[in-house]
Amino acid sequence: MHKYGDWAAVAYFLGIAIFGGLLLLLVMVVLGRSTHRRRRRRREAWGRKHGLVLIDQDKNSRGLMKTESDAGSQTLSNYPYVSLFQFAGASAMHILEGTIDDLPARVFEWHYFTGSGKYTQEHHYTTIAFEYDANKGHTAFRRRGFLDGLPKDDIVTGHPALDKAFYVYADAWGLLQNELPNDLETTITQGLTHDFSLAGPHLVLTAKGRLKEKRYDQFLAEARQLAAWIATKR
Repeated sequence: MHKYGDWAAVAYFLGIAIFGGLLLLLVMVVLGRSTHRRRRRRREAWGRKHGLVLIDQDKNSRGLMKTESDAGSQTLSNYPYVSLFQFAGASAMHILEGTIDDLPARVFEWHYFTGSGKYTQEHHYTTIAFEYDANKGHTAFRRRGFLDGLPKDDIVTGHPALDKAFYVYADAWGLLQNELPNDLETTITQGLTHDFSLAGPHLVLTAKGRLKEKRYDQFLAEARQLAAWIATKR
């Protein structure tokens, strides 16, 4: 009888533990969805201030932006220097689209996971992308970081401050040598705090993390300034 009572107590506490775990999991799911909806509403309100409309559905990032400017229809995944499309399974959310300074634009957040099994890590980024009516080539500017693991086959531009601040990748010298004047160094190194890429007709700026409201405004101001400058380059 005593042994039966011990097993009953174990079963009781085991049942309580399982129920508590399931309840905690349910609460976490509900809170996660609630947080997602609140952030989505905030992004929608922010977008309205800038003439952007929230797209209802979230998308796989690889199909997010298409261009007909090159032969046939292709996505930005054809341009490997655009960091957004180097990660399989990257998923975009809170997608805003519209026109900024007469340029078609999209603003969105995206994330991807690294690791396997129960040891995974989620990485968040925010991107602003503009589309021009001309091909701007294929070039990327990445902020240098301590032990960032980037390959070192980047281009040396000959502009000391620029080379110190950024890794520069390009298919050819064309854009750097012939199309961007000497103000490249001062324009990019003064105030620019985020990575950016030119991919065909697209200018893509990427910031790490999910930005707060003030950071969103700063990021957009930087993006608009750079987009206007790039628009003057043939």
